Amino acid sequence: LALDVQDVDSFPSFILEAEKQLGGLDCLVNNAGISLHENGFIDVSKKQFEAQFDTNLKGPFFLTQVFVEHCLKAEDKKMKKVIGIGETVWDVFPSGKRLGGAPVNFSFFAKEFGAEAYPVTAIGNDALGDETLEALKATGLNLGYIQRNDNPTSRVLVTMDDAGIPQYEIVEGVAWDAMTCDDRTLDLFRDADVVCWGTLAQRTPCSRKSIMNMVASAPASCLKV
Repeated sequence: LALDVQDVDSFPSFILEAEKQLGGLDCLVNNAGISLHENGFIDVSKKQFEAQFDTNLKGPFFLTQVFVEHCLKAEDKKMKKVIGIGETVWDVFPSGKRLGGAPVNFSFFAKEFGAEAYPVTAIGNDALGDETLEALKATGLNLGYIQRNDNPTSRVLVTMDDAGIPQYEIVEGVAWDAMTCDDRTLDLFRDADVVCWGTLAQRTPCSRKSIMNMVASAPASCLKV
């Protein structure tokens, strides 16, 4: 069963055919990617750029969207409780800053599909942490499992080099590097239907241990992404 990851319109039918052939779907691995091998920045064509963007970002994003929507709508799974674990960051550009982070994005789109969604992350006891909570209130997410500690709220510093290519500095020693896992948090996972987490938030032993404990508390029937 082949898929052209640039062909977004084919994703719904691909998911249905994959489920039919495999007898069910409970995991998605986005592993497609291409890299431009041009001689320099000015040599990149529009066609090359669009191909890389569609393969590396647009395709995986919308394939995940279709996959999660399919899982949430599957009658036999009845996925209602969705949890995203990991980093909440402010991307700081020369022109301003923008709130992001995988667990919040994942939880928000799950909520939009009708799930009971929870981001589990950590922000600082600082002004940027206060601003984060204010911004997240507009999402309608349950914010009861966003921890606060004395580490600063996370930032990614974005700069441009002379060729206009962005450079990223993911500041270390931030709040989600010190995520903890108490009994209340573990209880949240005991009846979870979907749990999603990534690698960045596991860069410290403290957060890695906490995340692994959270995931281990989810039931065997839980879809772990």
